[in-house]
Amino acid sequence: MTKRNDAELISQLANYQAKILKIENLLKLAPFREVNIFFYASEMFCSVDQSMLPFNLGIEIDLLLRESINYYEQKIEDTNAQLR
Repeated sequence: MTKRNDAELISQLANYQAKILKIENLLKLAPFREVNIFFYASEMFCSVDQSMLPFNLGIEIDLLLRESINYYEQKIEDTNAQLR
């Protein structure tokens, strides 16, 4: 590994860790209620709320956040392996 590549990997590790921290802070606010999802689709602003879906959006957001942490933790492991 070159120093440049190592620096890039270390920067990526910091990025993953920062994302995990943000997600963990969001999870501290659980349980999630009155979830509304806002997004752009085909250059149009859209929203989805609980009344539109048969799934509990609060639970789905919780699962999404937890799985995101798992994903980033795996990326950290993979990146650390590259540094060895």
